[in-house]
Amino acid sequence: MEDTNQNGQNASEKKNDAPVDLTALDGLTLGTAWTDAGRQSAPRSDRDDRNDRPYPRRENGDRNSSGPGRGATFGAGRPPSRPFGKPFNKDGRDNRRGDDRRDNRGAPAPEQPKLKVSFYPEEAPFKALAKAIKASNRTYELFEITRLILEKPERTIATVTAPAGADGKTPPLYQSIADGALFLNEKDALQHACGASLEKFFKIEEVEVDPPKGNFMVVHRCGITGKLIAPPNYHRYSQMLAEHQAKNLPNMSLPAIQAKIESVKEPEAIAQWIEGMKKITRYTLLTPPEGEQPSVFDGADAASAHLALNFKATLVKSVSQARLTAKEIEALPNGDLKRSIELSRALQTKFPLETANNLRGRLRRMGFILYKRGQQNISYLTAVKRKFRIIGQTFAPEVQRVLEFIEKNPNISDIELPKRMLGVEIKKQDTASNTASSAAKGSSTAEPTIETPVENQIDQTAPASTTANNLSPEEDAALRSLRQTLQWLIEGGYVVHFGNGKLFVPPARPAEEVKKIEKEDEKESGAEVSESIEESTSPKPETKAEVTVEVKAEEKKDETPNA
Repeated sequence: MEDTNQNGQNASEKKNDAPVDLTALDGLTLGTAWTDAGRQSAPRSDRDDRNDRPYPRRENGDRNSSGPGRGATFGAGRPPSRPFGKPFNKDGRDNRRGDDRRDNRGAPAPEQPKLKVSFYPEEAPFKALAKAIKASNRTYELFEITRLILEKPERTIATVTAPAGADGKTPPLYQSIADGALFLNEKDALQHACGASLEKFFKIEEVEVDPPKGNFMVVHRCGITGKLIAPPNYHRYSQMLAEHQAKNLPNMSLPAIQAKIESVKEPEAIAQWIEGMKKITRYTLLTPPEGEQPSVFDGADAASAHLALNFKATLVKSVSQARLTAKEIEALPNGDLKRSIELSRALQTKFPLETANNLRGRLRRMGFILYKRGQQNISYLTAVKRKFRIIGQTFAPEVQRVLEFIEKNPNISDIELPKRMLGVEIKKQDTASNTASSAAKGSSTAEPTIETPVENQIDQTAPASTTANNLSPEEDAALRSLRQTLQWLIEGGYVVHFGNGKLFVPPARPAEEVKKIEKEDEKESGAEVSESIEESTSPKPETKAEVTVEVKAEEKKDETPNA
């Protein structure tokens, strides 16, 4: 007979209803029952209940001393399974598997940027994207648009800030005035700026000189570029190797280049190097100090040293923050600065919260509405002013039929709708004719429709379109009517058309709630739009759909949409 409590409830069922204490599984292992690990993994009720133990326990508490069917000395000579010390750590957890945990430590933490890097949209691509979103009348996840912008470096501007030091002060960055190149220290910035400014300060010419004299048995050649550098016993060898690095391999370290050096003993190669040394580059200062002769320098290093000593203030500036374009980032030498930008872009692409926040203000100034939806509060953006049905509000029969169908089939796609409602199948196709027509008109893109993907617009590529073939006149008329009605509902804000093509009808709400949401949307879009972009609208249907709205008598007429 089963035990029951006073209420007649089965005791075993009541026991199963109790919350499970997962801390009892802390010491769980998959060892066999006669090993230490197996005994540790046995339920505490089995290990501690002397009347129902799976094996006898010696009174001295040595778990390794005996087992079922074995002598009392079984395991007595084994080394301990754990190091000497306290079996429990400070938070009360079993520490007797410490060795195993040390053997299974996780991988090191992922690399983090050493500098603070933020991303903002580049002007031209962002305006093209904004124009495409407005033309499409679609609603996009803010993160989706942000990732689209981060996808290619040429769509963004990166701002770089050095992290604060131990004293709380932010060290400066150093920027070349000539070309905007950014560096973490003044020495590298000055070296780069001098090399980039030689033509500005010097008259540069090739002159004939006497060849080097000496006994050269071998000449070193770069295994990467194939260029001859100099014999290793030539007195200017180190200087010429550094010049080779700066001129031909600026993104490689000197040790990496030295590892690829080849020794060439052929007399022809040595003679070729000597012949090349008969010509040198001479640098004559264009604007010498008043009353002095122009300074003349043989070689770029000597000319750069003169600039660094006398023109430092006009070559390099210190900045607290710098903005870099995609081309400037690509030109950066490999190092902490470039690596930090790459890591930051990867992290933001994975979770673009900071970049999305950087976009919010500008999107609002462009007239977009941003709002959150769903339990996860996902942010969306749209250029369409949202409209909500008031409870009891009805529309013309055709409009009402489309609204109710989408409402009963939430997240149905724009391509599925004609098939589900009319039995007309729509297929996507890449229309070469659209591209040719646009090119003939001098336009970079085909005119977008409600099926146009915005990501095809950002780089000015031709969009895809949809088509329906082999339709009867009745089917064609029904399809046109459905498209006109759907277009009106989307443009009017009653139907949300998401970027992936899904359609959604927000539920009807009380009048006061509708007014509150619409006021919030007006505030979100901004009363004054300070940034102007070229206005573009979705193509209008061939004939305007005749849509009427029926409203209950108690509702005000000015609260209802008109066709």
